[in-house]
Formats: sequence, C-alpha cells, structure tokens
Amino acid sequence: MPIPENKKSHIVVINDFIEYLNNSVEYVILRNYEKLPIEYGNDIDILISKNQALECIQQLEKITKKYGFKIDRIIKKYCYFGVYINIDNNILLIDLFTDIVKGWVQYADRDLILSTRRQYNNFFIPLIEYEIGIIVFKEILTYSKVRQKYSQRIESVSSDLDRHIFFSMFDNYFSKKNTDVVLKKIQNNEIFSSELKVKPRLARFLRPFEFLKWLIKKIKKD
Repeated sequence: MPIPENKKSHIVVINDFIEYLNNSVEYVILRNYEKLPIEYGNDIDILISKNQALECIQQLEKITKKYGFKIDRIIKKYCYFGVYINIDNNILLIDLFTDIVKGWVQYADRDLILSTRRQYNNFFIPLIEYEIGIIVFKEILTYSKVRQKYSQRIESVSSDLDRHIFFSMFDNYFSKKNTDVVLKKIQNNEIFSSELKVKPRLARFLRPFEFLKWLIKKIKKD
C-alpha cells in the first residue's frame, strides 16, 4: 500500500522510537496498534515502566532533532506525559503512561500487563483480555458507558476473551459482580447498549500518598 507523503516523516520518527523502546524499555502499545506505523488514531498510547519516562522523553528529543523536527510541548499529569511532536506543522502525539489510573485510583496492574506482554509485528502489546478490559473500564469510569468508537475493535475479539485471564487482572480492582457483568456484556456484544456503573475496590481508593501526588499535579495544571 502506498504511504501518503504527509505520513512518511511520522513513520520514521515512530519507527526510530519503537527501535529504542525494544532495546531499552519494558513497554506495551496499549491500543490502535493494528496499522502502525502508518495509522494510529489520534495518538499513540504507550505504557512504560514507572521510572523510564524521563529517558523516553529524552530519546524523543534526540529523534526529533535528528530529523529536524521539534517537540512543541510536553503535558505532565499524574502517571502521564503527553509529548507533542511538530512534524512539518503536523502534530504527532505520543502519550506515555506509567500506570493505569483514573485520577489516583488504579484500575489495572501495570507490572502484570508488562510481564505478560506479547509481540505484534516489531513491537509489544498487552494480552487481548487486558487491552479490552482497560478500554472498557476506562470508558465506564469516565463516561458510565463505552463509546461507539471502540465497537469495531471490541466486537472483533469479544468471543476470544479468556475469562480466567480477564478475571486474573480485573477481579483485583473491581468486585467479582462488576467484573462478571462487564465481561458478559463484552462477550455478548451488549457493552454499548446501556450505561454502566462500576466501583473500584476500596483499597484502590485508599492510597493517601498517591492521592497527594495526583492532587499536586492537578493544582499545578489548573
């Protein structure tokens, strides 16, 4: 398939960064990876080890400078760095996550996601159960529903999800009832049909030190 001219510069930056990640970082590309590096949605979401964000940003600065591009800005939030790369006046946004959280509340296990990662083409992705679960629980926690933009991806793999693997992650973060209801709705392709409420386990809320770090980041942003 011919590569559009306006994508060629994006592709070399993405490929160089993926090569660096493969050699130096424990990571996964969380979603929208099926057609990388040519297509990737609005951004590229990457989960990395907790202490490697600064190294990744420094490497992105080297790569962009190498090709004569620049980083316009870096957005820093709790467990998140958004790197806006200006490539010929087109923005390539690379989102670096150091944990899976809503606010300060964890809803998935970063270390388990990274330790069970699998290779896809020349990069690494999560187990499909974790990929879909992260999307669905993030959507429910944020919007009380799952938006239709994810329907094609979720419905294409819903029948392949392994219950044991799904529960091995999300039963630790939500009640068995919540986890069971969400999985059944995914498997029956009913996850888009109604609003849903889930509540993370109390232990995921009671993280006072993490709450303070989140609050400080939020105050600085505002």
